[in-house]
Amino acid sequence: MVSRLCAVAALLAIAAAIALHIAGDGPAAETAGIVAFAALFAAAVIPTRETIAGQRAERLPPSTVLRRLLRPLFGPEAPGARAILASMRIFYGKTKSIAVRGLPFSIDLEDTGVGFELLCTGGFEPGETAFFKRLLQPGQRVADVGANIGYFTTLFAELVGPHGKVIAFEPDPRTLALLQKNVAERGVGDRVQIVHAAVGSAPGIAPLFVLDSGNRGDQRMYLTDPGEDRKAAARSRVDVRVVRFDDAIADWPQLDAIKMDIQGFEGHALAGMHASRARWPHVVMLVEYWPWGLRAAGSDPLEVLAELRRDAAVFELDARGALLPLDDDSMVDELQRSRRHINVVVGPPDRIRASGT
Repeated sequence: MVSRLCAVAALLAIAAAIALHIAGDGPAAETAGIVAFAALFAAAVIPTRETIAGQRAERLPPSTVLRRLLRPLFGPEAPGARAILASMRIFYGKTKSIAVRGLPFSIDLEDTGVGFELLCTGGFEPGETAFFKRLLQPGQRVADVGANIGYFTTLFAELVGPHGKVIAFEPDPRTLALLQKNVAERGVGDRVQIVHAAVGSAPGIAPLFVLDSGNRGDQRMYLTDPGEDRKAAARSRVDVRVVRFDDAIADWPQLDAIKMDIQGFEGHALAGMHASRARWPHVVMLVEYWPWGLRAAGSDPLEVLAELRRDAAVFELDARGALLPLDDDSMVDELQRSRRHINVVVGPPDRIRASGT
């Protein structure tokens, strides 16, 4: 109830900001905008617990609490997020530079996903962020498969330092432009290799189905039945290059970590990285595991899980960045029914333990 009242207050403040801006009262309009965002943050203090796959509960960090409490109005595709971003575009246009980890970072003001969360909280996916801050060391090499606008790409580049290396894969041309801008403006271009391509099982050209607005991180290499997915009809087709992971880093002398979040296409990407995993068995991977998306992309979720477990330990990463034992395969059916995903950490147990997780 409190979260909804905060949402209503934020919407009223946005309307006031727009009216004041039209009336020419800039300072008052800015104050109303601040009130709108303050109303969003107010809900973050409410304690909450959430059960993962009906089995486990953990206390969530405030930014995650905020996002989930307000998801009906301010989650991806929700009207509240769209209204806030629409008001921001009146002042700033399609993009805006904000501060992330103390440095400039440009976001898409039509993106209700990562862009909106960064705008509201200054951060993104705190559990995954905390995990990589513990894991990565200066001089290491990291792959970001599904780089989006570069939140994790730039984090990795900052953590591995000038003697490290990051390779970032992003197929969406519009998102790629912001990725390139963020890498350049944060001064890490010397250690980041950007690949304008999707990652799959074989090289070639394939369609990418994109959302022009809403959650622009939800770009997919497959198109679902409109009867199952209401967003299917809203997607535009863009033909993109596809590369095999093994080919893209064939000349690398070292690989230490992989982050992969590609909306259900992970099974295809894993099929193209067998050689890399065999060459560097010490690699630690953080992978989004989304059974509904995997199946929609043509993969068997149980086979993908078996591939992840091949010669490696697999854990679930919770919202705080802590590792939990992965449930038995029955959790796959539960995730499939609820269309939810979890994040899994894959790698040698000794290295995962050494990271302090």
